Amino acid sequence: MLKFRNRHSWRFLNWTIDLSQYPKRFWKLCLACLLFFSSFTMVLPDLPQWLKSIGGAGYEWLIIPSFAFIALLLRPISGKLADQKGRVVVMVIGAVAATLASSLYLVLPIVALFFMIRGLHGFCAGFSPTGFTAYADDIVPLEKRGEAMGIISICNNVGNA
Repeated sequence: MLKFRNRHSWRFLNWTIDLSQYPKRFWKLCLACLLFFSSFTMVLPDLPQWLKSIGGAGYEWLIIPSFAFIALLLRPISGKLADQKGRVVVMVIGAVAATLASSLYLVLPIVALFFMIRGLHGFCAGFSPTGFTAYADDIVPLEKRGEAMGIISICNNVGNA
C-alpha cells in the first residue's frame, strides 16, 4: 500500500508523491494544519461530560452546531480578509483564538459561557483552515496545486481522526 521509495518520495498504490517538489514551508503548513485540527479533536470527546458537570445536561446536542454555525458564517469573511490582509494574518488570528478558546473551558464553568467559547472555537475554524488552503495555493507550484490541496485535506482529516 504505502511505500517509501526513498527519503524524497512516497508511493501509494499507483500514485507517487515527490516530496522534493514542494517547498519546506508547505510541509510546515501541513504540520500546522494537522496540529490545529488535532487540537479540536482532542477536546471534543470531553465536552459533553464537562457540559454536564457544569449544569448543562440536556444541551449536549448544541456542542457541534454552536461551533459549526459560527465557522460557516465566518468562512467568506475570513476569505476576503485573507485576500486583503494576507493568508498568514488569517491563520494567526485563528490560531490565537483557538489557544484562547481551549484555555477558557476550565476557567469559565458557566453553561452560557461554554457556548460562547464554542462559538470562539467556531471562529477559529472559520479562519485558520481558510488561511491554510489559501496559503498552500500561494506557495506550491501551479502544476502541483490540486495535489497540494489533497495533501492539506489529508492533514485536516488525519487531525480530525
